[in-house]
Amino acid sequence: MAYLKNYPILFNGNSIPFPNSYTEKNDVIETVNQTEAGTDICQVERIKKLTLSMSFRLMGSWASTFEALAYSTSTVTVKIYDNQTNAYAEKTMRMRNYSKKLVEHSEKINTAGMYDISFDMVEI
Repeated sequence: MAYLKNYPILFNGNSIPFPNSYTEKNDVIETVNQTEAGTDICQVERIKKLTLSMSFRLMGSWASTFEALAYSTSTVTVKIYDNQTNAYAEKTMRMRNYSKKLVEHSEKINTAGMYDISFDMVEI
């Protein structure tokens, strides 16, 4: 999957701002057990479990929107463009590792301030 400016990322059907940085990581989830003879048996549970890492510099209103998702127990439906299929792929994800930092003196420019925000979206 690729992040392209012509194909914005959608969270629960709503377009989010373009991230300053964006990384996709696909993991293989496997279980390794050892037999009595000492050989390893590897069972692949899942292929291509997606994690999206994003960072932004945004106004306070967006910081509040992302913070609500970070502390929610519900899942987020994320749509990202897949350039292999030339269509959006829909993933069910949770937000993890949310971080928010106020940009120094930004409250003087905008009453809500500017924030550096980063988080991971982990596929369920």
